[in-house]
Amino acid sequence: MKKILFLILLLSGLTNAQINKDKFHNATLNLRDGTVLKGQAKTFASGIIKFRKNKRDKKTVYNYKTAKSVILELEDTTEVYTYKILSGKKPRLMQIVKEYPGKVNLYMVKLHSINMRESGFSNEDISSTYYINKGKGDVVIKIALQFFIYGNRHFKKTALDFFKDCPALIEKIKNKEFKKRDIEAIVDYYNKDCSKS
Repeated sequence: MKKILFLILLLSGLTNAQINKDKFHNATLNLRDGTVLKGQAKTFASGIIKFRKNKRDKKTVYNYKTAKSVILELEDTTEVYTYKILSGKKPRLMQIVKEYPGKVNLYMVKLHSINMRESGFSNEDISSTYYINKGKGDVVIKIALQFFIYGNRHFKKTALDFFKDCPALIEKIKNKEFKKRDIEAIVDYYNKDCSKS
């Protein structure tokens, strides 16, 4: 019962969460018509991108119909977001974690939320969901939810099916040499030791 209540609170807190919660960042926005815009942008979990040329400029909202990708320049790193499709759902804005042309690619949606506790205090929850695909397509599948113990069974079942053409990797997952938290290493292993060029 406590787990169910926890999940409800988590999901309610994520409803209006931003992918990158801080502020507008210097950005390069790539539109579907080939136009490239330089300015500042902020991304949201709903899939929209708010863009402005500078602080005084009016904000313009873009989505998967008008935008292709956005590059955000954070203080100590650069993050690239693009739209990918989860089967049966509309395109979603995801951060590119690893992209290997023609091989396995890894994407992530990281959500920040502020949740109120019974004590009256609030705290921030961060949830990262990983998605993968093969080749250059836009359709992805969910592979892992990095939030405490949730999603372990889904990860193992999905990973064993997705990487079934690599017996060595399957064995490492079965004997727990590779776990859910190792998803980036799993993708690297597959592309280096299993994928056919």
